Amino acid sequence: MLREKHGAHSEDVGRSKVLLDATHDAAALLDTKGTILVMNAALAESFGLAPEEMLGRCVWDLVPDNAIMDRRRRLLEGVFRSGEPLEFEDTRSGRAFHTRVFPVFDDSHKVIELACFVRDVTAEKEASEAMERKNAAIAELLSISDRHRNELAQSVVENIEKLILPLVEDLKSGISGRDRETLDLLADRLLEITSPFAAHISHRFASLSPTEVNICDMIRRGMSTNEIAKHKHVSPATVSKHREHIRRKLGIQGEDINLVGHLNALFSENAGQ
Repeated sequence: MLREKHGAHSEDVGRSKVLLDATHDAAALLDTKGTILVMNAALAESFGLAPEEMLGRCVWDLVPDNAIMDRRRRLLEGVFRSGEPLEFEDTRSGRAFHTRVFPVFDDSHKVIELACFVRDVTAEKEASEAMERKNAAIAELLSISDRHRNELAQSVVENIEKLILPLVEDLKSGISGRDRETLDLLADRLLEITSPFAAHISHRFASLSPTEVNICDMIRRGMSTNEIAKHKHVSPATVSKHREHIRRKLGIQGEDINLVGHLNALFSENAGQ
């Protein structure tokens, strides 16, 4: 009977050894005292020892760092008590390790051994950290690029508003007919370029015509119906009709809502995005 039990135990050890050797991780089978029952060559190599030097030894005696040893012992003792698998990471000698622990039960469902698999994840963590640094650098470059682009756009807007538009207005004085209409059209197009509001409202309210978008911007800037009519060379009645269409398309027709305030609210909403 004793010989049969010993033979069965030898077969179990042999099967365990085959399973442990099948993984590239450093692996071992430990009893409740931390004694190494079975191990693979990868574990021996990680400690710089021959396999025969490690079999039967307490794994805690192989870890020189007391803090690491105490932490690992507490974690593994917890698996013996709970019967639940566990994964954790720690470092030793500047290397990072990921450990997986699986309980082995006897016929009465009591944990009698632990199968431990340890993987050196230093290279993976270094690659991940390098990628994070790279992504952070790219994000910073994109942020700088966005700032420069916004600063350039703002500079263009300011130059148009402060330098070009006043010249256009000066040119319009004393000019009438087709030349005046051309300058008015030029002024309108320049205003469209300098107005982020126009792009926002035309995108949000696609049913607005280009003329209505332009009038919206004039209304937002505080221009009266007569001023808009004079600028557009149309009658005040035509501008009033445009205002009715604008209120309908903005969804505020028949409501007691000030159009100037509503348009400026839309402008502030866009500026805050």
